[in-house]
Amino acid sequence: MIARMWEVRAADHEAAEAVVDWVHATLLPAAEAYPGYDHAQVFESATARVVVISYWRGEPEQLPEPPEHLVARPGASWDFVEILR
Repeated sequence: MIARMWEVRAADHEAAEAVVDWVHATLLPAAEAYPGYDHAQVFESATARVVVISYWRGEPEQLPEPPEHLVARPGASWDFVEILR
């Protein structure tokens, strides 16, 4: 299982709410269309950041970016694998 952490800084707190709405309306349905998608968690910080951690069986797919007017900078993502000891 691969966990992809995607993070974006919204333009402001109001835009952060709009990004969260966009995540639920656009990003998650796009992810659900791929056979390797398992599930995701969505987080919002007090500093207008939105984080989505999606879990994939196999290589994660490239997902859409939010509308530019909502973000202070483009999103970034990192992939992680669980360490079992």
